Amino acid sequence: MTVSIHPSVDGGPVPTGREFSGGTLKVRRQLTDLFGDYGFDAERDIAGIIANRWGHAYFIPQPGYYYGRDGKPAPREIIREGYGRIAFGHSELTGEQLWSNAVAEGERATRQLMKRR
Repeated sequence: MTVSIHPSVDGGPVPTGREFSGGTLKVRRQLTDLFGDYGFDAERDIAGIIANRWGHAYFIPQPGYYYGRDGKPAPREIIREGYGRIAFGHSELTGEQLWSNAVAEGERATRQLMKRR
């Protein structure tokens, strides 16, 4: 699992330099509190935490991203298949960066993982 967080996760000022380590530790603790009873182990299950000092850029899909190209499946459909115990859920898989799409994709990814148990 890789977790991406933004400074607002702590509700404080924008961190600089090493101040991110406190936020990433908080995320590890929160995930353990939420999912520890279900087998989640932060040391085992988190490959890395990406803490962005500023917001992210918008995704600009290349030709073929949404509908495939040259008879090949669309990359977003391949991404939606996941990989082992990893499932991807992001609004950009729908082509619209909306909160509602992010929630729907997150729910889809969670259901996908639950079926793999």
